[in-house]
Amino acid sequence: GPHYTTYIALYALAAVLALCGILLLAAPMARPPPFSRVWFRMFWPGHLLLGAVGYALEGVAKERYAGQESTGILVAARLLIALSMDPLIGVFFCIGEGLLPDSPALWSRLWVLSGLFVLGSLVAVGVTTALAVRAFDTIIIVVGLVTLAATITWGAACARRPSPAGVVKTAAGSVILVALAILAALEPRCGDAGYADCFARCPFPVHFRSWPVYACIVAVAYLSLSVAQLVEADLVVAPRFFAFLGLEGAAKEETTAEGGRWGPPCGRLRSTAIGNTAPSATLTSTPRPQLLVAAAWQPEAGHAACRGACPGARAFQKTKNELIHADSRVDEGDVRVGIDVR
Repeated sequence: GPHYTTYIALYALAAVLALCGILLLAAPMARPPPFSRVWFRMFWPGHLLLGAVGYALEGVAKERYAGQESTGILVAARLLIALSMDPLIGVFFCIGEGLLPDSPALWSRLWVLSGLFVLGSLVAVGVTTALAVRAFDTIIIVVGLVTLAATITWGAACARRPSPAGVVKTAAGSVILVALAILAALEPRCGDAGYADCFARCPFPVHFRSWPVYACIVAVAYLSLSVAQLVEADLVVAPRFFAFLGLEGAAKEETTAEGGRWGPPCGRLRSTAIGNTAPSATLTSTPRPQLLVAAAWQPEAGHAACRGACPGARAFQKTKNELIHADSRVDEGDVRVGIDVR
């Protein structure tokens, strides 16, 4: 019969993923441009919530059909787990576009290839699970490849801009990879395949199989990953490839509004341009390298903090699609702050 620890652990993992997904969907994300909350909320909660439903169905399959290698519920569970990798691909692709913004053609090709990869993965997982032919190996490979790519991307982003949250994200991705390796190693002896010899070769106690080990490790990793996202959200940028969806306008409005929050508390941003770039109301519309843009803060009338001088104002320096805040002072009236785009 089914071991209750297996399906309880899967239900608990599903609950953790659902909680993290809802939390990231509802929490306000405060990052300067070019961060896009629209795409962050589309990809990260999508990854977590799809995974939550998939692992919950995996638990149902383990509870009701223990030892059976192919059932309709198991096929649906594995398909949803595989599909949950698609939003995660979107996450690290959008991070990658922020790291390499000058390669639009490369990213267009990669988005197309990622779509083909997801379609191929769904077909492979569905067919192998339905036919019970190396089904477990297929889902492990799909989840492992995507998680590996995401972990490498988090590491690259952390190397570009070191932070404790970036270290936690990279470490959490590495822990998930270790959990996948443990699950792959234990499944033939402690998983569904172990029913043939009554788990005689499983090194764990009778009620502690491969899935509970995996679920405990992954739950802790995703909790850590979600906390790191709340502390410092991934710098997800709006992908150019999907501009035709009509979300670009919403992303631009969001970017402009987000940028306004990072200015001095006593004024409005008014930008002018130097060179051949048209005037703009946002700090992220200057893609040409070595172009100097002047941004002027216009103090609001009657604001006491802007009389004489407004200490604590922030100038913006944009370097390779990342904004670095530097302390400055804004005198009363219009003061120009240079933004060097390199």
